[in-house]
Formats: sequence, structure tokens, C-alpha cells
Amino acid sequence: MTFYSKDPTKESSRELFYKKIVYDNDSKIVGYDNLVDFNFGEKFLYGRVTHRFVPMESTFGRYGSKGIARKQTQETNTQAINFVADAFMDLSQEFDRCALTNKIDTTDPFLTNLKVYKSYIPPRTSYQTHQKNYTSALQQTLKKGNTQVANFDQFMKALMRGLKKTAPIFPFTYPGYVKSRLCPIFVSGLALEIADLDPNNDQEKIDKFINSNNWEFYLNACRTYGFMVDRRIPWRIVADIGSSPMIRYATKYGTTSTTEVLTSYYAPAYQFYYNTFKGQLLAIYNRVKPTYITTTEECQGTTISTTTESATYTLTSLNLIFSEEFFLETYFRIRFLEEESKFSEEEKNLLIDDLLEINASQSTMKAVGQFEKILNKPFDYRGSLSYIIKRKKLLLAAE
Repeated sequence: MTFYSKDPTKESSRELFYKKIVYDNDSKIVGYDNLVDFNFGEKFLYGRVTHRFVPMESTFGRYGSKGIARKQTQETNTQAINFVADAFMDLSQEFDRCALTNKIDTTDPFLTNLKVYKSYIPPRTSYQTHQKNYTSALQQTLKKGNTQVANFDQFMKALMRGLKKTAPIFPFTYPGYVKSRLCPIFVSGLALEIADLDPNNDQEKIDKFINSNNWEFYLNACRTYGFMVDRRIPWRIVADIGSSPMIRYATKYGTTSTTEVLTSYYAPAYQFYYNTFKGQLLAIYNRVKPTYITTTEECQGTTISTTTESATYTLTSLNLIFSEEFFLETYFRIRFLEEESKFSEEEKNLLIDDLLEINASQSTMKAVGQFEKILNKPFDYRGSLSYIIKRKKLLLAAE
């Protein structure tokens, strides 16, 4: 086993952590600000949140995504945001030109002729897969606990009990999923991978990228065409929509700044999701509810079993039984569970009351939007830059 290889079955957590530290140090190169650790601080959320850290989805609208030329890909139907695809095409052609004139090492398997192995994944498609897994897990949990839901009210109580345990690490809502570590950066339309290697194999990263004769050429070329390189996965390049080169490509499509890119190609995730929230809950209820509910009771020494059908609903009947305020508060409560917030129960209740007033006086979507802006303030959540800085200061003070 080579030095950078990691085998959790044979090595201690301390050994694995040490190897990770060594790789982090060996992968740093002074002078390349486009070599970025996307697991550090707010960079982890790049391409998936707005300036206010509200979860967003790539919508593209009339601007659209763009396919990458077949000769520059290893997979079919590889796509990115249109200006990102254009930038990659030029980056790839730069490598081709330099390979023809022997300005780079042409024996390099990945850094000679750039090919895309992985690209854009529609965020809603990714979330659908996530939700299917969640629903299956909920079915198993209810079955294991012998919990039978006879109606929607019982279902919601069982769901909320489960979410109190799982939501922080396995989010339920679309905005929660988009902001979580379960959601890949590829949903942004900004990321491409030019190799199909194992991201857990640090030895391959060193051998095939960092020690490559073409490594610094690769970093320089990516910077020239507006791409960042993921230091932990060096074959992953990510469009830097804050860089002048990438904005020049975006200008062709009518977006001349980072802000315009965000407003033209993305939308807050809650705008789509909340309109589907009731339907989603109803669909999950229909999947997990049994057709019949059997209850037993003792009557004068005799056990009597009664079988009844579980309640059925349509979206229309559900809206007649449960108010908009019920669904709004349910959404807020679930989002509180998903986010690492420091709201006390009293603060949560006061905020919900204020938002329900906004719903009554203005609109439901206005209330949801205000909630997301307040909930997603980035200060001091675990993993944020401010959290890391504060944590380091505490550790230094304790020494």
C-alpha cells in the first residue's frame, strides 16, 4: 500500500487523519489562487446558495444549458451552463494546440487532451432520487416500529417525530437538500470533471495530477479561462463567476456581472419547492399508509378486531381540511430542524407568528422568502468560516 493510500479497515482514525493532513500540505501550491479547497468554509456552498446564503437552484430559463462537443467528452449528453461550456471548449482547444507543438507532455493520460467525464446534474432530478430514498427509509421505520397511520394527521405526527432525529443530516425539503453535503456541486452547472478517478484515493491525485509534468500548465490555463481547480479533487474544475475571464464568456449571453449571472441562471429553491410541498406530503402519505388498519380491543374478556380503510385524500380535500397556516408552519418547523440555527423555541414561535401575519396581509411566498433569508444567515454555523476562526481562537486560548 502506497503512502497516500487509505484503508479504513486496516488503519486507525489517527493514521487516516494524518494522511489527510499530509495530502493537504502537499497539494498546496503558492501563487495559484484558483487552486481552491471547496470543503473549507462557505466555499462548500459555492453555486448552490445566493449572496444571502439562501439555497438556490439552477433554472437557466431562456438562457439554457449547452452541450459539450462530443470530441471533448467521454460520456453522452454532458452539459454545463452555456458560457461555462464555451469556456471549457476554449480551454480544451488550448491543450490541443500545445500538445501539437510539444509545449506539454503528451503522454499524460488526463492533462493532454481534456475530456469531460462528469457534468451538470439537474437539481430537481437529484432531489427526486434523494426523496425516493427518504420515503423508502420512512416506510421501513414505520414498519419496524409497527406504526400504522390511519389518516394524514397521524402521518404528519409520525413524520415530524422522525425528522427531529434525521433532518440535520438527511434533510427532507428541497432547499435543505440543496444546501446539504448530500447535494453535489454538479447541480450548479458550473462544475466539470476531466477524469474518472476515485476521489478518496489521494495517491492517484498525487501521481496523476499534482506530480504531472503538465500540472502547473493546467493551473495556469484554468486561471486564464476562468476556472478554479478543486484542491481535494484536482480533476474537478469549477467556473469562477467572480473572475473577469468567465464573465467575458457570460457577456456573450447578456450577463455582464456575477450578480446578473446569479439572477439570470438561478432562482431561490423555495420558490419552486413550496408550491409542491403539499403534493409531496400527500404523495408520501399515499405511499406509506396501509390500505387497511386493524385495531384490537378487549371487551368482557373477548378480543375484538376491527378492520377499517385508512383515509384517502385529494389535494383539494386536503386543502379543505388543513389550512394554509398549517402547511406554512409545518414547512417552517421542518426547515428549523434541517438548519443549524441558534433560535430558541420562543424565538422560533415569535418568528412563525410574524411570518403567518405576512402570509395573511401580503402573500404566502413573501412569508416563505422572508423566512429563508432569516434562517440562512451564515454566521457561526458549523463549517462556516466564522465558525472555523472562532474555533481556532478557542483552541489556541486553551493551550
